[in-house]
Amino acid sequence: MVRLIHGAAAALLLLPAWAAADLLRDPTQPIDYAPAASTQTESREGGLRLTAVFTGSRPSAVIGGRRVHVGDRVQDYEVRSIAAGKVELIRGGEISVLRLYSSTIIK
Repeated sequence: MVRLIHGAAAALLLLPAWAAADLLRDPTQPIDYAPAASTQTESREGGLRLTAVFTGSRPSAVIGGRRVHVGDRVQDYEVRSIAAGKVELIRGGEISVLRLYSSTIIK
C-alpha cells in the first residue's frame, strides 16, 4: 500500500514538469518565430523553407535542406540574390522572397 502511495505521489510530482515542457520556448528564438505545422505539408504544397544564410565573398543559403548559391535552381525557382536573413528567388519574371525564420514565400 505504501509503495502504491509513493508511486502515485511521484507521478503527480512529475506531471506538471511533463505538461509544461510543451509550453517552454527556446530563449534564443526570435519573438515572432512560428514553426511550420508539418514539413510534409510544406513539400506537398511546394513550399520552400530557408533555414540558413551564409554571407561573405560567395554567399550561400540552405533552402529545403540543400545548400545553394546565386544562380542555382530550387524547384522551379532560380536563386536571384542572397543577403543577410533573406533570399530572393525568381520564377517566370516574378520575384519571391524567403526570409530566415519564416516558412512562407512573400510575394
